Amino acid sequence: MSAGVRSEQVREICSAGLWTRAKAGLYRIIVRALFSCFRFLVWRSRSDWNWKTRNPRYWPALESSPHCRLVWFHAASAGELEMLWSVARELKKKDPNLQFGFSVFSLSGEPKLNAIRDEFSPVYSGPSPLEGDWSSFFSQVEKHTGAFPSIFVTAKYEAWPELWGVLSQKKIPLLLVNAQLRRSLIWGERLARWFFGGVPELFFSTAGRRDSETLEQAFSLVTSTRKVRQCGDPRWDQVQFRLAKRVGAVDRLKLLGESEKLPRPWVVVGSAWTEDLEFLLRASMKGKGFRGTFWWVPHRLDDEQSRDWGRRIEKCQAGRILLVRAQGVSSLQSGRPSLQVGENNGCSVIVQQMGILAELYSVGDAAWVGGGFKTGLHSVIEPALSDLWIGAGALKASRFSEALELSEQGQLSLFSDQSSGADWLEKVQSPPSIRVREQWRGWREAHQLRAASRVSDWVIEIVSRL
Repeated sequence: MSAGVRSEQVREICSAGLWTRAKAGLYRIIVRALFSCFRFLVWRSRSDWNWKTRNPRYWPALESSPHCRLVWFHAASAGELEMLWSVARELKKKDPNLQFGFSVFSLSGEPKLNAIRDEFSPVYSGPSPLEGDWSSFFSQVEKHTGAFPSIFVTAKYEAWPELWGVLSQKKIPLLLVNAQLRRSLIWGERLARWFFGGVPELFFSTAGRRDSETLEQAFSLVTSTRKVRQCGDPRWDQVQFRLAKRVGAVDRLKLLGESEKLPRPWVVVGSAWTEDLEFLLRASMKGKGFRGTFWWVPHRLDDEQSRDWGRRIEKCQAGRILLVRAQGVSSLQSGRPSLQVGENNGCSVIVQQMGILAELYSVGDAAWVGGGFKTGLHSVIEPALSDLWIGAGALKASRFSEALELSEQGQLSLFSDQSSGADWLEKVQSPPSIRVREQWRGWREAHQLRAASRVSDWVIEIVSRL
């Protein structure tokens, strides 16, 4: 090869590198401007923004030994952080020499970060940078630990183009836990390639066969580095871990129900919106009427919401209405209501306490999971582990693979806004049979439980070959 040809190739490579850096710089300018506008219009004086920008800006961290093998966990919200927490716990058992970093975008994850900091002593535990700041953030990681992360682990469909571009440049593989195909993944991949010249080596850990197939189809023609493995959903392990640490408040609620002789079945209505309340009250007055007890846990835990719900329940229910708060128990019923339709002698307990819902399901006979008619279905995993009949609204459930799988198993019944839940309330009068419960447990054992262990094995496998 002549010197002239080699010089031309060098010029082409340099020109391509300059063009990629220019595009990357343009992207950072654009997203920083957008975040500034968003801050001015939406986040002004909000604690979310103050949390992300308080001093020191990113690093309230412990120093680490040089050249450590660092596993970085990044979550968008508290729920995703909890999912990754169970994977980190398994990794710590299997390789005590690994170091950990945790970042979360939403302020909702801060309480969990405090618990994680106590359990892991991570090299970093705090807010994630905004898009546009990932490159400087990784420079801080190297400054404090002497190394870049060996692997970056995130959840579901989290896809930031600059993050992916920086991971690609640093040769850091990316593992998405409980990965699901969303437009964000496709567009994140395209933008990362265009602005930053590439994507990291991608690994997708999925909860079920359906997600594996859709990801394989979507990425087979996009990137040659895609790898998909069905490991299950680590949230099952995390919920099981929390259930093993039963809180005393739930035992007191169970004692309250027994001492007040509240009629069975007890239907725990978790993280409920007004749409869930109205649906169940209408259903309870049809057919033979509901004669059990609803344990209402509203999505909003404030006095105004509780009083409003008490008035709504009183119009439809002849039984007792109790309000449970940290200060004690009170009655919300002013007198026997005039029932509108049918006869409903059931009772109600409005629970205005945080942090006990998963455990409260375990004392119930059935569960209704809120949000299916409103913003999005709350966790169906929590009542499923207590072997309960489960009901929920169907309108916002299709995006939750665990809901679809539990529906296929017959444990979860989904209802449209127009349909009646009277048949479901009739069904929950009798508990699931031993055979049905064994079927549910067999499915969980085969496909979901110990998912965190399977994901952690894959993380070690990926890191060990680097």
